[in-house]
Amino acid sequence: LFTLWMARHPLSEMLPLLAGDVHPPLATLLVAGWRALGGEGTAWLKLLPLSIGMLTLVATHGFARSLFGRRVALLALAVIALHPMHIYFSQELRSYGLLTLALVLAAWTAWRWVESGRARDAALWTLAAGLAVHTHYLGIVVLALLDAWVLLRIARTPRRLVPWAIAHAGVLVLVLPL
Repeated sequence: LFTLWMARHPLSEMLPLLAGDVHPPLATLLVAGWRALGGEGTAWLKLLPLSIGMLTLVATHGFARSLFGRRVALLALAVIALHPMHIYFSQELRSYGLLTLALVLAAWTAWRWVESGRARDAALWTLAAGLAVHTHYLGIVVLALLDAWVLLRIARTPRRLVPWAIAHAGVLVLVLPL
């Protein structure tokens, strides 16, 4: 209800309210945009977190498949699809479902970058990490742990530190408005 209450304000009123809130503004702005597109019908409002939850299932499957293959990916998909917190987050307008999606994408793209070294994967990690921070500040804790894992994995190849630092500079640029 709080997110919906905030999203009902005109942007000129909402931005100062969001500046004084303890949460990053992205989830509320997303709900405001969603509300502007389709109104406040219950089914319409629930479609946003449900869509985010479905995208999280797709990302989880893709990540698990990349790491462990098809069978484990199906198991991971089943576990998250039936997990009570995932089901709950897929029904509410708060930021936790979006945070989950952003962190799954960040973990997947970090792993892909460690494996491939492709600039595209580092750029996707930058976007996912920026999305996580703009969604909820607790994402920073998970990103820090993920970052520690990446640094341990690339410690023996110092030339990879520069691209990883550049990816972090990109995240910093994305979160400076906060």
